[in-house]
Amino acid sequence: MTPKTLNIVGISAYDLNPAACLMIDGKLVAFAEEERFNRIKQSENLFPIRSMKFCLDRAGLSLKDVDHLAVGWDYNLYRFRVPANYLVKYLKNLFNIKHRINNSQGLLPASDGIIDLFKKQPSYIIPRTIRILRTQWPTDPIPTMRFLNHHLCHACCTFFCCGEDQAAIMTYDGSGELHSLTLGVGEGKRIKFFTKITYTRSLGDFYSAFTEYLGFTPHRNEGKLMGLAAYGKEDPEIEGYIDNILLPSTNGDYRLNQTYILVGAHSYGRFYTDDLVSLLGPPRGHGEEITERHQNIAFSVQQRLEQAATVLARKTLKLAGSKTLCMAGGVALNCTTNMILREQAGLENIFIPPVPHDSGTALGAAMIIALEHGLDPRFHMDHPYYGPDFSNEAIAAIVNRLNLPFTRPKNMPDSVARLLADGKTVGWFSGRMEIGPRALGARSILAHPGLKDMKDRLNLKVKGREPWRPFAPSALQEYAGEWLQNIASAPFMTQAFRVSSDWRERIPAVVHVDGTTRPHLVNKNTAPRYWEMINSFHALTGIPLVLNTSFNLRGEPIICTPVEAIRDFYGSGLDALALEDFLLTKKTASSLT
Repeated sequence: MTPKTLNIVGISAYDLNPAACLMIDGKLVAFAEEERFNRIKQSENLFPIRSMKFCLDRAGLSLKDVDHLAVGWDYNLYRFRVPANYLVKYLKNLFNIKHRINNSQGLLPASDGIIDLFKKQPSYIIPRTIRILRTQWPTDPIPTMRFLNHHLCHACCTFFCCGEDQAAIMTYDGSGELHSLTLGVGEGKRIKFFTKITYTRSLGDFYSAFTEYLGFTPHRNEGKLMGLAAYGKEDPEIEGYIDNILLPSTNGDYRLNQTYILVGAHSYGRFYTDDLVSLLGPPRGHGEEITERHQNIAFSVQQRLEQAATVLARKTLKLAGSKTLCMAGGVALNCTTNMILREQAGLENIFIPPVPHDSGTALGAAMIIALEHGLDPRFHMDHPYYGPDFSNEAIAAIVNRLNLPFTRPKNMPDSVARLLADGKTVGWFSGRMEIGPRALGARSILAHPGLKDMKDRLNLKVKGREPWRPFAPSALQEYAGEWLQNIASAPFMTQAFRVSSDWRERIPAVVHVDGTTRPHLVNKNTAPRYWEMINSFHALTGIPLVLNTSFNLRGEPIICTPVEAIRDFYGSGLDALALEDFLLTKKTASSLT
């Protein structure tokens, strides 16, 4: 008799970046984020029903075949512990004389907090989830549903995917249940936390507050603050103000003043209080000109995050007795901070999965359930390609139905490399879609990194982004030491590196104003077709990298399907589209064959 397999669906839902993954007998089979299917960027507060259906369809399964639904958020805590904690914090600040004099309104507006607590009650979450599942599988039995600790799920997602048997672990984000940061160690199949820091001292919320203050969208545009910071410089006045808000200490901790972020009236923004406006002056309005002062504020905020993260990382490494640091949580997407940690925290190796944000808790949750059933879900995640793919037959049906002109080159990687060498911009659609917020050679827009005007061309004709935002490269791993300083493993575009001075003028389109770049180092074994294309470009130009940005237009998620690739190709200034083995261009037409 064949033993029954254990099918676990991991879920991140009802917050930011919902996603689903499928593990069969402890092995990851499929993984995707909901925004790629419903086309709503970040899909906040939704359930990942489409990505869950993709995962099950990929394995030929239905809901009735699922043994466990593992959720990367412990909603059980919202019955008593979280409301009690919120109430204590609220009353403590309500009776604070200073804030009563200042007409403080306590924590975030009470109505927002009450609604949030209600929507996270199991009595609300469970029926809502069942109703959504019934839309796809109306008669299948509902699997066992488990709610799991958010930061533990983050920790599992990074440590169990790092390929090491022992490592220090740091997770930090806006908040997860009662905490915003954890420090711990992973040993074999066990994770132990040394320190848990409450949500009221959130480094993620600190950064999001200034994202909003500077006129960007919090929880979405933190990368803009990071990019803007490179244009600023140290301003003693601003530094003094930031000292009042966030101040790291030498003992591996930090002080965060809640009155500027959480506690007080919120007349200007949801993530910062009126006290911050009193301290720094009026916030930047959306779309307003960016001034030197705005740049200097961004510089100071970014630097302060780096300082706090560095002392925390040093503390974690010391307590863990390790030189390897695994990181997760939304703040772990800050690639400049990750560079500083690599340079200053005393570590030898750093691992950050392609999904360090909330999507990754879906995988972490599934791993926890697998461990409970005696399985070993650990593996070395060396590629991000777990999403949908599309056959040449399926693509042929689409381009023929739309009557689109195309060619089928004998060597697509070489053909694309030649287009790039000629200064053309190319949409690249190949294989299974990547997971995570960064395009990694499955759904990418490619260009020549050595052309000085390429950054402006892409921003103007394709991406529609602010002109000061940087682009990043995909590069041959074998040649990284030629043009990057202090090279390290970087397969997922989660770390910045300093570009060697003699290369900065050679590849201006992918070097930021501070001389850094955020590379995706491509391994020949994990992405052979993509590697071959970059290698051909290297042979033609002497440059072992190409500019790589996400295949999407402004405001939309990264594309998923061939139809979306075709729509964005014809709806933008892209010159060509490599759609698996089909090449579409706008200047020459070929007969359908």
